[in-house]
Amino acid sequence: MARTIAIILLTAGPVLSQGAGWYMNGSRDCWNIDTIDTGILQTDPTIRIDLQGYPHVAWMRTDASTQIRSVEYANFDGFCWRYSTIESYDDFEYCFLALDGNDPLIVYQTGSHPYTLSLATPDGGGGWQIEDFLTDTDWGKLYDLETDSYGNAHVIYYKGNAMAEKDLHHIYQNGSYWENEIVWWFGDGALCTAVSLALSSSGVPHLAQYNIWTGWEGNQDPYIRLYHTTYTGSSWTGTNLGDSDGDDTDIALDGSGLPRIVYQSLNDLMIQTYNGSTWESDQIDPAHEARYYCALAVDAAGVNHVAYHDSQNDDLRYAWGSGSSWNTMTLDSLGVVGTQPDIALDGNGNPFIVYNEETIGQLRLAWYGDSTGTGGQGPESPGPLTITGVSPNPADRSISLTVASASGMPVGLYFFDVAGRLVRECLPESREGWSTLFEEDVSDLPPGVYSVLAFDGTDRDIARLTILR
Repeated sequence: MARTIAIILLTAGPVLSQGAGWYMNGSRDCWNIDTIDTGILQTDPTIRIDLQGYPHVAWMRTDASTQIRSVEYANFDGFCWRYSTIESYDDFEYCFLALDGNDPLIVYQTGSHPYTLSLATPDGGGGWQIEDFLTDTDWGKLYDLETDSYGNAHVIYYKGNAMAEKDLHHIYQNGSYWENEIVWWFGDGALCTAVSLALSSSGVPHLAQYNIWTGWEGNQDPYIRLYHTTYTGSSWTGTNLGDSDGDDTDIALDGSGLPRIVYQSLNDLMIQTYNGSTWESDQIDPAHEARYYCALAVDAAGVNHVAYHDSQNDDLRYAWGSGSSWNTMTLDSLGVVGTQPDIALDGNGNPFIVYNEETIGQLRLAWYGDSTGTGGQGPESPGPLTITGVSPNPADRSISLTVASASGMPVGLYFFDVAGRLVRECLPESREGWSTLFEEDVSDLPPGVYSVLAFDGTDRDIARLTILR
């Protein structure tokens, strides 16, 4: 069943402004942190980078008062974030994002009878086309989404029934049809969890998962084992990578299409790397516990990039390296942060990490500051336009702000609050040579921290303004 839902676009949030931190560690010396959503519970964030090097994010949002859940999407267009609520319901669960070039595909699930999987894609007219491609009376859980080189969606879905039979399914688009095949079948006392998916350039699926035997029948000790599963061309084949005791996996392929898997073994963050004939296991960060969440991306040079939650300190951490040689660092420690991270790389191998902050309820983005993308200017670069002064700062009632620009183009000034909402557009007071002066009354703005964006149509710069009373 297909239906069309109107899109709501909000111009919100500056050009990925420098946020909570600037970090120095080896060659990765410039990180920025921004808030995408705030004041509410966010779950299942996914991030992808488009052909221009700009981020797209999807997540599930829960209204604290009504408990209505909505599927949310935001993309950065080179100037600001644009937000859209795709659909709202009181029982949505699990959502994932993938890209077909620059176009988003979002799959999400209803969490009660009947269990429904829906695919949302832009309809070309400013709205979303929604297709319900699976409806089932049995319980199920959506695990992952990827797109192949033709833009077809591939979904991993786990389902069970009252007879305690459970199946892991690979569901994918084949032209105008959906194919549904069973990857694993589990009987009484067995199940799988934490399934992740990667596709090779030719569309071959690779899965990472934990297979669990509960010992329910009493004739075997319980176990949890990490598995790699792939399609050989005629059948699905699973490889036992050893006992484990984790809560998350993520799988990615290197430039040769060989799989790598990050996972947990007790409290240790581990990686399994396939070299074409054997699997090798390495520990990534022996000094920190990583019990629950991890995400992996591999760049064109074969370097692993891992985002993970420090479960002992409730921090977001990041590691890059390979084999037994790793660099690690804390990216964010403000609040209970780093849960449910996802990581993606731009065309230059620079990481973007989306994750949760659970103290006040924020969805945050950490991104490496000298990213330039593959097809255009990266979101951090201010160019030759520069904000040369904001006075006073902190401010009470009025400010003066000077912008220097060599382009000769008119300069606009935009104020954004901490939630990324555009709250003020300003006209210049005067212009002399390369300098533009703004005089602005801010007495009507609530106390807080604001991002002030100067933009001349090509170049931009950002300053922080604090209003105190």
